Amino acid sequence: MIDSAGYTASTPRYGQMIREANKLKRVEFCKQLIAVNEQFDDIIFTDEATVQLHDNKVVIYRRKDHVVLYCEAKASTKSPPVVKEEKLSTKNDLTSGIKDFWKNDLTVERCNTFIDHNFKVLPVAVFIGGRATGDLPKKIFPERSRSRSLSYFNDQFDLEEEKETCSSEIPI
Repeated sequence: MIDSAGYTASTPRYGQMIREANKLKRVEFCKQLIAVNEQFDDIIFTDEATVQLHDNKVVIYRRKDHVVLYCEAKASTKSPPVVKEEKLSTKNDLTSGIKDFWKNDLTVERCNTFIDHNFKVLPVAVFIGGRATGDLPKKIFPERSRSRSLSYFNDQFDLEEEKETCSSEIPI
């Protein structure tokens, strides 16, 4: 029945999947951002979304030939979940749900947290050849990135001890 409706089922993937062809492009893009010490002041970040048909943590359903990244955030008592579940039945419910999310959940502080994380990721992505960084940036740079810059983390990463730490953490 799922197949005839045009959907396919698969188990969730818990890591970034980067095709070989895109790894070089990712490295070049990261190098460009590092070279200009990008601050992401004039960048709008967007996210792809998918509809989960069932509250099922073992299998996800998606349209055939549609690429989706499924993320499941760890529960935290300190902050609300990134994905908010709303019971929507009308267009007005959807509109008000989106407005509520933008007003109450997607705050400037939260956006800055996501942007600041990029400062740590870019030097690591270049070093490992565009492969998925996973939690390497957090292991290498445990400090908070508030009021730091891309240049700061790139300079820190240029220290040999950071590269040695990264090399020992990279799965083969």
